[in-house]
Amino acid sequence: LAPPFPFLISSPLPVLPPVSPLSVCMLLQVLFLNKVDLFRYKILYTDRQLKQFFPAYDGPPFNVDAAAHYIQSEFLRRKRNPSKTVYMHFTTATDTSKLQLIFDLVFDCIVTENLDRAILC
Repeated sequence: LAPPFPFLISSPLPVLPPVSPLSVCMLLQVLFLNKVDLFRYKILYTDRQLKQFFPAYDGPPFNVDAAAHYIQSEFLRRKRNPSKTVYMHFTTATDTSKLQLIFDLVFDCIVTENLDRAILC
């Protein structure tokens, strides 16, 4: 009797290079910008606007989305290694269900990125 999938037996599997957690850390970054609820409150309801802390910010005052986008763009602009992938998430740690979802998504991204790089090596 011939095996049902002879190519699986006769073809050697490619040897993938070992990928350590350290190498994954060198390829990507995960940035959690926590306490987005306080950030939103301060931008919307206080006089503590982003321009006070980032003089180069020229976005509209009292605009949470514009302020958050500015912080994201500044982080990306200043990262040392331009080839690193950065996953950014605005979070509120007290919202445990949303935080768990974000952790799961980040984990999936890391695993996918790791597998893609391992296959390409």
